[in-house]
Amino acid sequence: MISRLSLAERILLLTLNERSGQIDGAYTPLLLAAANVAELAAQGRVRVDETTVFLLDSQPTEDPAANLILAGFGKRRTVTNVLSLLPHGRDRKRWESLLTSGLVVRGVWASETERRFFSERTVYATIDPEYANGVRADLQKTLESRQSIPEPSAVLIALLNATRRTDLFLTPKESRFFADRIGAIVSGSPLAFALSRQIEAVIASDDAAATAAVTAAISG
Repeated sequence: MISRLSLAERILLLTLNERSGQIDGAYTPLLLAAANVAELAAQGRVRVDETTVFLLDSQPTEDPAANLILAGFGKRRTVTNVLSLLPHGRDRKRWESLLTSGLVVRGVWASETERRFFSERTVYATIDPEYANGVRADLQKTLESRQSIPEPSAVLIALLNATRRTDLFLTPKESRFFADRIGAIVSGSPLAFALSRQIEAVIASDDAAATAAVTAAISG
């Protein structure tokens, strides 16, 4: 069951807020873009290091959502990080719809369009909770195992750790207990390590900007 899920779908399952019907987390779009990039890297379409994403093959894939990430390169052959590839405007909405459509089609989620005044949004509800539970169980099993780790699992753990969202599958006590194991998994996969470093750099930049804004406000 879990093996049929894309990396992005696993993230969506973990981040759905059942109360609001929305995907939670300020950095979840970044996580989803990184998941697409990881799958493009597995297909030989891109190469990733700690500071750059390199375009190797711009031909469209069978995944329409990943193709929108590829389109983010434009005429460039490199971008400084995954954030640079996030779609914007109408493309962002289309990309998000494409990412969630597989879960809806397979009957894992239900979707409904809510209209409020002059805006509308899509809300989701879980139909089959076994998928999300399975993703959490698989991640926990991965941490407990001493065997070689499948790259999708290593990348997912790295992305959640980089965005400080291990709470999606671990308790605070478990996060502390598995901290060294998580570090070993991330460093053991070049792709997981590179993507986590890129995401950490984006978050550090955001933190620095927020700190600067607060300092300026206090000084003023």
